Amino acid sequence: MQKLNYVDSLRGVAILMVMLIHTSQKISGLPLGIESFSRYGQMGVQLFFVISAYTLCLSASRRKDEQHQLVNYFIRRYFRIAPLYYVGIIIYIVIRFLQYKGNLPSYYTPLNIFANLTFIHGFYPTANNHIVPGGWSIGTEMTFYAIFPILFNLLEKRSLRTAIKLFFLSVGFSFSIELLLVFFLHKSFVNNSFLYFNIVNQLPVFILGILLFKLQEINFLDKWHIVFDYIFFLLFTALCLLLWHSHLPLVFFAIPILAGISFIFLFNIFSKVERLNVKPLTKLGRVSFSAYILHFIFAYILAEKVNRIVAGRMNSSLLLLLLFAFTVFGTFILASITERLVEKPGAKLGVKLINAFHNTPDKK
Repeated sequence: MQKLNYVDSLRGVAILMVMLIHTSQKISGLPLGIESFSRYGQMGVQLFFVISAYTLCLSASRRKDEQHQLVNYFIRRYFRIAPLYYVGIIIYIVIRFLQYKGNLPSYYTPLNIFANLTFIHGFYPTANNHIVPGGWSIGTEMTFYAIFPILFNLLEKRSLRTAIKLFFLSVGFSFSIELLLVFFLHKSFVNNSFLYFNIVNQLPVFILGILLFKLQEINFLDKWHIVFDYIFFLLFTALCLLLWHSHLPLVFFAIPILAGISFIFLFNIFSKVERLNVKPLTKLGRVSFSAYILHFIFAYILAEKVNRIVAGRMNSSLLLLLLFAFTVFGTFILASITERLVEKPGAKLGVKLINAFHNTPDKK
């Protein structure tokens, strides 16, 4: 839909951020400013989470009179994610098999693979982020999918105030659990740890997407000048960057939430400023799921080989630009193919199953 071009554009921004952080990780000697900017690309996942929760609300509100809504919802979600993710599992098993010359790393166990196939790897540390690089976010998102209908039904006919209360309750719940795990059970909570990845830590970010939907429902964000969107977006982004350089305990509990708040204002900017929604960005956004699963082939594996060849012969910033462009271009081509050959057929299969179960006419 034309009016939702900004959603695709924001997905494009999110995947560019993710590709930037993963490309930069292979380059040493970057200037501090560029390194910090690149590192913040990690928050592209949180942008995905906010958008995902928002679009789920949008879809649920449009389908609220649909028969068998809950069953249909889970079928759609499964066939939206599973086919491509399973292809990703196969691809990375083959890549690791070739890299390790006929062997596989020790974490490719039947149990870890099974956890990823059933999307419970968000609760199993050794399976959480190994079988598919970046797969932690898929496990976390699938867990959110499981609880979303409860949250949406809770908030559907309630006010914005209730949504705000839910957000603060989720923050309090997450913070309490993490305090218990870190200070009483002595679990590790740092950036990119299992506790960081877990739904307990990321739940408030998803709730922000629901809150965004409630704000959009009453046109709350349309009532102020766009200058305020820019100010608040930059303010919360700067606060995230400052905290990133601090050594405060549990700082990576706060950073995803603050980034999520900043993305509400970024969402509003893209929804108001049509010229930001350029065609290359929206096209990239439409294949962003495939791009997320596949970009590691370029950002980690191929870019690392290029880096080994040219490292020391080229300025590190220029090298980052080169490898980033290579990753974006290569990923887009490959993602466009898998989106057409895997994602779309998978989604269509889900629709056919819904129609077969309920004897309803096809609906796009």
